[in-house]
Amino acid sequence: MQNFDPSLPLPLLVAALLAGCAVMPAASDAQSDAPQARVIVDAPVTRYGSYAAALAGWRRVEDINAWDLARFGVESLRQVAPELKPGYLMIEFNPTSISGQTLRRHWVVAFERDGGLHVFADSKRPGVMTGPYPTVQAFIAEYARFRGREIVAYRELDGYRKQLKTATQRKRGSA
Repeated sequence: MQNFDPSLPLPLLVAALLAGCAVMPAASDAQSDAPQARVIVDAPVTRYGSYAAALAGWRRVEDINAWDLARFGVESLRQVAPELKPGYLMIEFNPTSISGQTLRRHWVVAFERDGGLHVFADSKRPGVMTGPYPTVQAFIAEYARFRGREIVAYRELDGYRKQLKTATQRKRGSA
């Protein structure tokens, strides 16, 4: 066992202790929404003291993509670049059960840029932005192949909250 040097600053001590550890990225289960290994972004992520300061500083989709997650991505992109028409894309797979949890729906952000559809804020692929796609259907077909799961439905939505059925929909039995 090595001797402990109490004069080392804590961050340096932790770095020294971890330097000997080798971390092998675990393969993520294709059925789950657990992320693959994080993609290293080309440019460093600028740190801001508050969300308001970040919104004032962000100018591109790439700035927001570095932070991931669909709700955050849509709401932030709507503030930073509303002309890109960001929205939620809810993907519904055939249900699967992993560790007692039923997984069915998955959310990502879709937006329009340069005449094509782009997708980001995917918890399965943190930091990855895909596109352009000519249509949502083209993305869905590629994503089903990537995930190795059948996609049974998808919807483009303005909000993430479940919409209540109208009286007319309830009467007709519409979903």
